[in-house]
Amino acid sequence: MMGKKRILSKVGASLLEIIAAVAISSTALLLIYNVLSYNVRQNGINHDKVRNTNVAYGALNYLINYDYSKLEDYLEANSSNMYIKVTGANCGTIYFPDNKTCLGVFNPTLNNKSYTNDDIIVFIFPHRHKIAITKLREYIIIPDNFKDKTVPLVLEEFINDELSTAIYDTPNLSDIKVFSILVYVKSGINHKYDVCLHGVITRD
Repeated sequence: MMGKKRILSKVGASLLEIIAAVAISSTALLLIYNVLSYNVRQNGINHDKVRNTNVAYGALNYLINYDYSKLEDYLEANSSNMYIKVTGANCGTIYFPDNKTCLGVFNPTLNNKSYTNDDIIVFIFPHRHKIAITKLREYIIIPDNFKDKTVPLVLEEFINDELSTAIYDTPNLSDIKVFSILVYVKSGINHKYDVCLHGVITRD
């Protein structure tokens, strides 16, 4: 009887060891899965940010080197707002007549991602101009002005900073020799990964 008890005891210990081993293995596999999932997600976020930053720089460089007089005429035509909004919808107009190049900048397809008029938005306004920046801020802080009804935080923060440093208030656009260019690119993952770049174009 004592021999049988020893055998039963050994069998019981083996089952406990198997259960413990399975539990440890499951925990280890879960940790590995979580690490891999995090890495995949982080790689996706990084790829999204790099791609969007490249697109934003492309749009900014395009406009910095653009014909100042055409942008000035466009602003004059929108003098009541004192700023202009530029998207792919403006391509082919008198202000952006080179439709192919314009669409390549504002509606590009990069790494299987096609950007729409809601993904890339540019605002052009008189540099450090109180009235223009105030009016642009009034537009930016309204959620309905964006397709997903959400005000992009990077845009709101930028325009608030611009307003705090604005110093000019001349109503005559012809007196202005510098325009600010604000390029916004929406993240395909989350608004907190949106990209916002700023540059200027001068008359001279």
